[in-house]
Amino acid sequence: MKIAREFWFVVPILLLNGLSARSALAGDQVDGRAAFLDGEWTGAGSFFLGKDFGNQIMSCSEVKLKYVGNSTSYEVHEGYAVCNGKTNPFNDDSKFGIKEDGTIFYVSSKDHTLAPGDIVGAVSEDALHTATIHGNSKDDVTIVRKGDILIYRQWHAAAEGNPAYAFTAILTRDPALFKK
Repeated sequence: MKIAREFWFVVPILLLNGLSARSALAGDQVDGRAAFLDGEWTGAGSFFLGKDFGNQIMSCSEVKLKYVGNSTSYEVHEGYAVCNGKTNPFNDDSKFGIKEDGTIFYVSSKDHTLAPGDIVGAVSEDALHTATIHGNSKDDVTIVRKGDILIYRQWHAAAEGNPAYAFTAILTRDPALFKK
């Protein structure tokens, strides 16, 4: 069983490497910093739930995330993941600004304890990374777009501990790619 669990962590890495090579050949570049996020993205992924949740890995047959993004800001809108047959909604309304140099700063959200203007990350042409603190825990998100593929990775953990959960998804704007 230990080998099988370790295998689930290797598979997304192999898939991401293959997608990166494919996307580099596609040559799709998006101008406007967080504009690459703009739209509704559909795909599949997996959740790792840490020891507080029974140390389990769940397969997510459908993931949908919606963003509004441009050169000066981006917003996280609704989304959901269907994992092990259960729909888990993402009710987020986070808003972030982007400075001229690509620095991301917090604007507002119903769930964050950050102050408006707090620096939380950075964005480039096709990648975004934020790390935010919620009380004594950290939320770390990396989003990369390669061609028609959006790769989402998030983990949440106590400041000095192992992740309470981790989530990885591979998404596209064309949901037909993920139909069975």
